[in-house]
Amino acid sequence: MNQLMTPQQVGAEYGVTVQELAEWRRRNIGPDYYVLGTRVIRYTPEHVERWFRDPANSRWHDFPAEAFTEGLGENDADWLSVEVHRPLTWWRATPEQLGARVADPDHGAFPRWESYDQDWKAIGRTIQDVGDVLASGVSPAGPGPDGSIRIRVHDPGLSDLELKIVRSWFGPGEAVTMDPWDSGWSDGRHRTWHAAAASDAGVLLPIRGNILGFANAADIPLLGDNWSEQFRAGLQRLKQQTWVDQMDPVNRQFQESLVLAAAGRIPPVVPSAMAPARGSLPAYVEASFPSVLDGPSPQNAPYSAPCDSPVTRSYRGVSEGTGHDR
Repeated sequence: MNQLMTPQQVGAEYGVTVQELAEWRRRNIGPDYYVLGTRVIRYTPEHVERWFRDPANSRWHDFPAEAFTEGLGENDADWLSVEVHRPLTWWRATPEQLGARVADPDHGAFPRWESYDQDWKAIGRTIQDVGDVLASGVSPAGPGPDGSIRIRVHDPGLSDLELKIVRSWFGPGEAVTMDPWDSGWSDGRHRTWHAAAASDAGVLLPIRGNILGFANAADIPLLGDNWSEQFRAGLQRLKQQTWVDQMDPVNRQFQESLVLAAAGRIPPVVPSAMAPARGSLPAYVEASFPSVLDGPSPQNAPYSAPCDSPVTRSYRGVSEGTGHDR
C-alpha cells in the first residue's frame, strides 16, 4: 500500500477543499478513509483515485472522470451499456424539487405498469449514474445517426426487464420527457414515480426536455417563421423555475442549448467534447426556414403536446414508443 494521504494532500491533488472533505465524511460521501487518532484522518491513494475517477461520483467534484467507453476487458460483465438520446436535451432534478409531479399515477387502482415488483431502487441508482456521466463532461462513444451517445455504468445486478426499463428511460422512443415548467409528463410518469418512491430523497432523476427536441433542422420548419420565439418563451419560463439547480452541469447544458435555440440557432447534438474528432463542427447552425411546408417531418408523426408546452406536439424522438408507459 502506498503512503497514506492527508486531507490537505487529497484536496491539493484533486481540487477540493478540506472543508468539502469533512462535509463528505459527515454525510458518508467520498473515498474511504481511516481515523488514526483524535482528529487524524488519512486516505489511501488508490481508493482516492478510484473514487474521483468514477463517473458515478462526478456530481460532487470537478476532477475529470473516466467514461470507460470501449472494451473493458475481463470485467466487462460488471458494466452496462446505455444509449442516451440527444444528451443536450436533458435536465435533472430530485423528487422533492419535482413536487406534485411525482405521484402515483394509478391512485390505488389496478396497476397499468407490469413491473411493479422490480428492484426500483437499483433502477433509480443506475439512472442517476447515467446522469452523473452526462454531468462529468467525459467523452462517451457517439453520437449515432439518431443523436444518441453510448455510455457505460456499473451494473448493480439488474434483471433483463430492469435493464430494459433503464434503457427505455434514455432511448429515443420512450424517454422520460417533460420540460421543467410543465405541470405534467409527456412520457414516463409511472417509471418516475417508482424510481422516486424506492430511492433516497436526494436521487437525481434525468429527464428529457420536450421543447428542445424540436431544435433540429427536420422539425424547426413545422414551428413556422417565428420558431425562435417559442424557444425564447421556454427560456423565460425556465428562468422562472428557481428550484432548478443551475450549478448542475446537466442543467447548465440544457439552458445553454435553449439559449442558442432562442437566438435562432440550432444547438449541437452533443457537447463539443463529445463531437467526432474527424473534421470540424460548428458550435451551432444558423437556421432560416419558410413557414409553409409541403408536408410533415418524415421522422415524426403528429403528437399532442402537454397543455403547458409552447409547441404544438409532444417530442418523442425518431420513433414512437411501445405504449407501455405514458
